[in-house]
Amino acid sequence: MARARPALHRSFALRARRQAVSVLVEKRGAVGWIVFNRPEKKNAINDAMWRAIPAAMGEFDRDSEVRCIAFRGAGSEAFAAGADISEFESVRSDRGAVAEYDDLLDRVLHSI
Repeated sequence: MARARPALHRSFALRARRQAVSVLVEKRGAVGWIVFNRPEKKNAINDAMWRAIPAAMGEFDRDSEVRCIAFRGAGSEAFAAGADISEFESVRSDRGAVAEYDDLLDRVLHSI
């Protein structure tokens, strides 16, 4: 008798679905996984990836089967290189952009 396999990939929220290439959201048993999927950039976290994290965390929070959430990076070179510095020029373009970036990172950290 074949056993059913747990869902390996499930993208949450509209924004997260659009970014499914760079952030994969998986549930395996009681573990929720957020996978940074930009191995060609050593999984450097760009704006879209930052925005996908709170959506995924919210879905996991609402799923009573999820007991633990883990992060990992795709590929074999890096978990994550950190923030994608190629976006820093636009992030630092003016005070409003800096404040928006800070607010985004606050939302990410609070969701975790």
